[in-house]
Amino acid sequence: MRRQILAVAVGVLLSYLGAALGGYLLYESSNRLSLPVSEMARFFLSPCIAILVGACVGGLCESRPAILAALSLAPWALGVLFAQRQSAPHFLILISVVAMSLLLGIGAALLTFRSRTRPLRSKT
Repeated sequence: MRRQILAVAVGVLLSYLGAALGGYLLYESSNRLSLPVSEMARFFLSPCIAILVGACVGGLCESRPAILAALSLAPWALGVLFAQRQSAPHFLILISVVAMSLLLGIGAALLTFRSRTRPLRSKT
């Protein structure tokens, strides 16, 4: 049970640290990029953070990696959704991007968990 709580806590911490580090890197490289920084943050940085957090949670947990990954990404996803007021069409697009990021994080957690717990096959 402690390991499950630790996995969620590390996932939440990693999601916020990843967002802060990604924001800093985007800010520093904003002069050299030809794409708008907001689009890079939404469509590239958010899925990368979700995959990183999902892989970390999948590596740390003992069972139920999908639920733990969703719990560890939920505060970050809600922060992304409600950080600023959006019009209805933009909010729907943002919901789909956040849902895609959550699914990527859950998938990364499942893949990491299954590859970690899979028994080794001996060559005979």
